[in-house]
Amino acid sequence: MRNEGWEELISKVIKIYNKHDIDVFDMHHIVFNLNHFKNNCLFSVLDLQLHELNVTFGEENIEFLQYVSSLSPAKSFAVFYVKKLLRMTEFYPNDFTGVPDVALHHQLRNYVTNQLQRLNVCFSAMKVLKSNLCNKMSDQLINNRLVTYIKRDVLLTISNDVIFAHF
Repeated sequence: MRNEGWEELISKVIKIYNKHDIDVFDMHHIVFNLNHFKNNCLFSVLDLQLHELNVTFGEENIEFLQYVSSLSPAKSFAVFYVKKLLRMTEFYPNDFTGVPDVALHHQLRNYVTNQLQRLNVCFSAMKVLKSNLCNKMSDQLINNRLVTYIKRDVLLTISNDVIFAHF
């Protein structure tokens, strides 16, 4: 923010000023104002925020949050790191007694593999169900169709008589 955020911040401020018909003074020609707002105001606020974050979150907490974030399924588990997750076992040694690192490593790999397969099944099912006709359906109806498509093996075990009786 110190090195590259100033110009973006000022452009956003100017857009807000223009939107609300507030006069904007030319800070590029007035060096005093530019230095004052950038060095005294912006940097002071940034320093204060950094200080508060450092006081609130120690190194161990920040490290832990980084490790937890590696469980994020976003972008097909792009930030998933087994080594980071294995490091988390050091934070909770009582919860991982008797579990060898090798077994935990394989379990974590299997978890991601299973989650990715689950996502792929859902998206491939959506492709089958999505059509021009379906685009006009409500979300609830599409969700119902999706469930019946994904769980069709379970539904095939239910007889038509039971379904007719239910409805």
